[in-house]
Amino acid sequence: MQQSMNEEMETTKEELQSTNEELMTLNDELQNQNIELSEINNDVQNLFRCINIPMLMLNSDLSIRRFNNMAENLLNLITADVGRPIGNIKPNIEIPEFEQLIQEVLDNLVSREMEVQDRWGHWYLMQIRPYMSEKDKIEGVVVMFVDINSHKKNMAELSLSHEAQAFAEAIVNTVREPLLVLDTGLRVQKANEAFYQVFQVTPEVSIHKSLFELGNGQWNIPRLRELLEDVTTRGTAFQDLEINHEFPHIGQKTMLVNARPILNSPTGLILMAIEDVT
Repeated sequence: MQQSMNEEMETTKEELQSTNEELMTLNDELQNQNIELSEINNDVQNLFRCINIPMLMLNSDLSIRRFNNMAENLLNLITADVGRPIGNIKPNIEIPEFEQLIQEVLDNLVSREMEVQDRWGHWYLMQIRPYMSEKDKIEGVVVMFVDINSHKKNMAELSLSHEAQAFAEAIVNTVREPLLVLDTGLRVQKANEAFYQVFQVTPEVSIHKSLFELGNGQWNIPRLRELLEDVTTRGTAFQDLEINHEFPHIGQKTMLVNARPILNSPTGLILMAIEDVT
């Protein structure tokens, strides 16, 4: 009887020892997993700090999951906002129907983009993308704000430039006097319709040609050359320079020439006007 009890106790002791070893193994595995999770969390935190783009993560119930430092000022967030519904936040950026856009991404699993402005007029491209788990489960969305302010400014300036250019060309072509636009080398960059009609020439024999090579050299006059060179080098202007010449196709004519630099022209263009006073 005593021997049987001793054997049972020995067996129980061995089982307890085996169980204890299994528990120690599980504990080691858990510790390793905790270390791995801690490292992953550190990696995520450092990645968030290094990303130079405002970034916000939301749970599927539209509560705040995580955000980086860049998003704090833009979205008016503080650490205590984690877990709060995004609808309770008053961001420093105008986002029409923000919650509805997020819900559409969650429902349709299709990313959305929208250009938005902050309260100071700075432009961003807002991107809303589904947040996917390892098992392809939708757990929320990631919202990023890409700075496009320089691009928007360049596009606006380009649009204004094109508009101003079209406006200037419309004026030039409306003027009934012959007009030429010359570069600093005194080559013709543009002529209006009146110039082609009055002197009966075409753009092919005029554009990019030196003024002094046009026609039979009727503009190759030392005084005109001198005055135009002053316009290019000194930014001066001149008026009513009289030219008498036998012009091809139109005969003997007396012309008054005026010229002045085009204001704010980065390449130093000159506007030259010609008036027939025969």
